[in-house]
Order: sequence, then structure tokens, then C-alpha cells
Amino acid sequence: MKLSLFIATLVSVSLAGCFANSDGVVTCGSLESSDDVRCSPPPNPLPANTTCASASCDVPPPSCPESEVPLVDDTGCYTGACISFRSCDVAPPCNTLNTEALCSERAECEAVYGGINCRDPQGNACDASGDASTCTCEAFVFARCGLAE
Repeated sequence: MKLSLFIATLVSVSLAGCFANSDGVVTCGSLESSDDVRCSPPPNPLPANTTCASASCDVPPPSCPESEVPLVDDTGCYTGACISFRSCDVAPPCNTLNTEALCSERAECEAVYGGINCRDPQGNACDASGDASTCTCEAFVFARCGLAE
């Protein structure tokens, strides 16, 4: 029984890819070994001449599906394409993270919430980002990710 468990682990390791750190420790999935481990590195999923870094031009980012971030070309502009944030070559900017979970994983990022059905004491609609003492909301939802202050 132990042998079959070991074989199953090796199969999942080969699918996950291996990475060696500067100390020569090889990590395959969640396993670490200083032995000579043979497995293929993961393919580079980014299109040529693109990155997940900050854009430096004034073009607005595309609207990306959940858990994806916009790609930036080598001129510093958004390409219009999106990619899974886990495939990025660098940590994407906070303002491109489009889920509360992704935003919360990064210490330098802070989730910003928006109010739903907000009313002042007279029953008029109000903006929860204004004076919170005069605006009551039924609920708050993740609105965007920004830099932590």
C-alpha cells in the first residue's frame, strides 16, 4: 500500500513542475528534496514580449475575467489580453487584482468595499464612501483592490 501511495505522489509531482532555489533544494509540488530530481520545468505561459507588470501608458486596462490580470507589452501598454495571475512573471499591481481573495493574499494590497442600498437618516440614497456616520448600508461587497496605506 505504501508503494502505490509513493507512485501516486510521483505522478502528481511530475505534473506540478520542479523548481530549484539558490540552496539547491528542489521543490516539486509540495515536496522538497536535495536529491537530483528529474522533472520538466513548467512552460512559460506568457506570450512573447509581455509581462504582468504595471503599465506605463494612459490606456485603460481591459476588463479581465475573475482571477486574471491584464498583460502589458514591451512598450508598457496593455495588450487587451488577460492571463491567470498565477502564470505571471512578476507580482501584478494591486489595482489589477479583481477578487477579494487575490487582493487579501498580498500584504501591500488592500480590499476596498462598496455599499449596497445605502440610506441616510431621512431615507435618501447616499454614498457610503462619504460620511459613514450619516450613511447606513444593507451590505458591503468587494469593489476593487488598491495599495494599502
